[in-house]
Amino acid sequence: MNQRAKSIIVFSAAAFLLNFLWESWHAIYLYKDFGSAAFDVKEYISLIGYVSIVDMLILLGIAALGAFLWKQFFWFKKMSAVKYWYVVLSAAAIAVAIEIKGVYVFHQWAYSELMPTIFGIGLSPLLQLAVTGLLGLWLVRNICLHE
Repeated sequence: MNQRAKSIIVFSAAAFLLNFLWESWHAIYLYKDFGSAAFDVKEYISLIGYVSIVDMLILLGIAALGAFLWKQFFWFKKMSAVKYWYVVLSAAAIAVAIEIKGVYVFHQWAYSELMPTIFGIGLSPLLQLAVTGLLGLWLVRNICLHE
């Protein structure tokens, strides 16, 4: 298997697993109705799996756009401040759009009183894609690109 394919697989697996863990943690404690006794476990796992796949695809899109912008497949091999800010700001912008749509426009979910917010946006979902994306890139660098 070539280095590019291995990197995509490692990044995808890391992005999925990290987001599955993050979603599992914050959904129970920070969103209304997820911790209730009436909530079905199979439904919960299915939902967390689905949103984790969506998160993984978003992060793959951010990584692919980075490759396009820097005209290099392994653009994250040497991270600069600009590249860190690219990941953080693009991930945060997408998170804000998702949260506004889900919480305020379509009322698909609501925050519990435990969710810290910034300008009405949950802090945990605001940080999630940036943190899991940067961790995923770090894992690829350390697993696939070590010299």
